[in-house]
Amino acid sequence: MVESNSATSETRIVIVDDEEDIIAALKLMVERWGYVVEATASDGTQVVDGIAKKKMRPAIVLMDYRMKKMNGLEAAEKIRLIDPSIRIIVESADDAAEPEVTKAGLSFLRKPFTAAQLRSALGKALNGQTPDR
Repeated sequence: MVESNSATSETRIVIVDDEEDIIAALKLMVERWGYVVEATASDGTQVVDGIAKKKMRPAIVLMDYRMKKMNGLEAAEKIRLIDPSIRIIVESADDAAEPEVTKAGLSFLRKPFTAAQLRSALGKALNGQTPDR
């Protein structure tokens, strides 16, 4: 099957998760597929601040839903106010998060997910689509 993923060496991603092991695994995968991990963060406040100060200019933010200071949905709402062109994928193992995330018009990726599901979600985000459920 041919992927419609249009990642280039200029497609920048920011990964936000409060677990370092998850950040490391996601970073490894997306870099293999040709994305550039511009930055990582452990909380929503860090990514919002980085984007607001133009220290981060990602095409996609891949972000956990549950984090200590600012959750993924709160961060996504603030990011969209700063730069609505940034695509945001919120991932979570919490089933209750999905309706809230999709109602906000964001892409949702249920944990645990496979590498193929992540790759598909990233490709669809670049094309303005939501991931398969």
